[in-house]
Amino acid sequence: MQERVDEPGVWKFSHGTDKAAERNRDRQKCLRRFALLFPQREKYARKNAFDLLVVKKPNVLLAEVKTLRADELDQLRLALAQILWYEHFSVRPH
Repeated sequence: MQERVDEPGVWKFSHGTDKAAERNRDRQKCLRRFALLFPQREKYARKNAFDLLVVKKPNVLLAEVKTLRADELDQLRLALAQILWYEHFSVRPH
């Protein structure tokens, strides 16, 4: 989580272990529920890469899941940055 410090343009990052663990559990639960929407498809999760990849040739759905805790803008920015980073992965079915 980020919080603005008095000095303009300076951010302090704080990650409470309990809060981070709770957020991760909620994210995993959301991701599992989302994956259930695609029962007849090939599904992949890649640790430290993307959250979910669903394949039904010739289509591919790449999902980045975020949990929101009054930090929607920060989470949106993180998700967009990750999605742009995904261009380094070849996820198209062969």
